[in-house]
Amino acid sequence: MRRAHTMAFGSELVETGARFALWAPTARDVTLVLDGQDYPLPEAGEGWRRAEVPGVTAGARYGFPSTATSWCPTPPRASSRRTSRA
Repeated sequence: MRRAHTMAFGSELVETGARFALWAPTARDVTLVLDGQDYPLPEAGEGWRRAEVPGVTAGARYGFPSTATSWCPTPPRASSRRTSRA
């Protein structure tokens, strides 16, 4: 039996693409770089930054340039752990 749970931070594949979250309470602006393309990561309250990007698939590389020293792939088995927003 495989189990999945929603992560508070990082990336998570959803039906339409992927959700990204970062806790950065003192940051003024945060950018998500996803496969070489920049996306703003807007404030979501209590220090969290969140964005949902359509069309993202497992293995896409992402990072947050002001905080990351390496690039992270989206979850490797994410296609079998997709979640939908209820």
